[in-house]
Amino acid sequence: MLPEGFQWRVDADNEPAMFLGGQRVAFLTRVDSGWRIGINPTLITRRYVFRPTEATARGYVEAWAHKWKDRLREEYGTD
Repeated sequence: MLPEGFQWRVDADNEPAMFLGGQRVAFLTRVDSGWRIGINPTLITRRYVFRPTEATARGYVEAWAHKWKDRLREEYGTD
């Protein structure tokens, strides 16, 4: 279960992405070796993580959203 206000949607690139309100906070991209996860795609602190399957990539993003939900709400202006 996602934190309140977070949801999975398809982004403009037709890839799975996690949104907080109207802001994309993470996205998944299929690559040869599995899935690349983009964390904080619009902020300076952007980073990438790689996982072998879409399920493990989604699980990683969901755990990340739970851990950082308060900071994300503050940074993205949705509290």
